[in-house]
Amino acid sequence: MNLQILLYQFLEENHHPSKPLLLAYSGGSDSACLLHLLLEYHKRHPLDLHLAHVDHGWRAESAAEAESLKRKAQALKLPFHHTRLDPTQLPGNLEAACRDARFDFFTSLKRTYGYQAVLTAHHADDLAETVLKKVFEGATLPHLQGMQKMTTVGELTLWRPLLEVSKEHILSYLERYQLSWIDDATNRDDRFLRAKFRNQVMPELTKVFGKQINRPLIRLGEEAAELHAYLLNKIKPALKNVVAEPTGLFLDLKPYPLEPIEIRFLLRQLAIAHGFVWQQAVCQTAAQLLHQRAVNKQLEIDGRLIQIDRGTLSISKQKLTG
Repeated sequence: MNLQILLYQFLEENHHPSKPLLLAYSGGSDSACLLHLLLEYHKRHPLDLHLAHVDHGWRAESAAEAESLKRKAQALKLPFHHTRLDPTQLPGNLEAACRDARFDFFTSLKRTYGYQAVLTAHHADDLAETVLKKVFEGATLPHLQGMQKMTTVGELTLWRPLLEVSKEHILSYLERYQLSWIDDATNRDDRFLRAKFRNQVMPELTKVFGKQINRPLIRLGEEAAELHAYLLNKIKPALKNVVAEPTGLFLDLKPYPLEPIEIRFLLRQLAIAHGFVWQQAVCQTAAQLLHQRAVNKQLEIDGRLIQIDRGTLSISKQKLTG
C-alpha cells in the first residue's frame, strides 16, 4: 500500500487549496506518519497546514514533549496551537472527558482560523477496535458502524485519510523514512479501556481464532453503516411528520408500512432528536405494538408516558410523577 498516493488522492478529491487544514498532532507514531505525508504533499501542492497539540497532563514528561513538538513546528514553519488539560478537573470518565476537551479546543481554533477540516491519524486497527467495543456495549446492528473517513462533530468536519491503513503499514512507513515519534506509555496502560482493547482483548481474540480479526470487524462496521443509511432513508418520510405539541410528541404511522426493525430504528432516531433514552425491551415492545396496530396500550420511557393506539404514537413531554 502506497500511503503517499492514498493521501494525495484523498486531498485531491476533497481539499480546497484556499482553505487551511488542522492536524490533530499528538506526536505519536500515527500523527507523525500523517504529518510527514502532508509535508510530502506540500512539496508539490499548496497546503496551509496548522498543528494542534493537546497535552492531557497524564504524565510528568508530557509538558517537555509538548515543547519539543512546538520547536519542531517552528522549524517546519507551521502554526502550532497547544493546550494543557488538568485531569483532576475533568468530570466523569477520564477518556471521554479528554475527548470532549480536545473537540472543544479544536472547535475554538476552527472559529478563529476557519479550517476546512481537522485531520486525525486514526487507522484500520482503531476502526476494528471501535466496532468490537460497540458490540460489547450492546449497540444494535445499525449502530455498529465504526469511524468514517469524513464526518462532522458539532461544528467540526473530521477527515481520517488513513482509516484503511493498518498500524503495521504506518510503522513500516516510519521505519522507511527513519522518522521518530513520541512513545506515550499511557497507550500501554490497561487502566484505560482503549489500551486494554489494543493490548489484551484484540491479541487474545486473534490468538483464539488463529487469524487476524480486524478485517471481519471492519466489514461488519461497513455493512452496519450501509444498513444505517438504508434505514435512515426508509424512515425519513415518517420522521418528517412527527408533530411536536405542547404536551409532547405525536406520530401517525398508519400511512407508512414499516417493518418492526424499521420502527425500532425510527423510535431510536426520535429519542436522539428529542433527548430521551429508550430501554431496549421497551423499544422492542413499542415497535411490535405499533406494527400490530394494537389498541390503547401504554408504556413508560425515561419517566414519560407512551400511548400507542392503532398505529399512532404519543410521548408525553412532562415526566410522570409519583
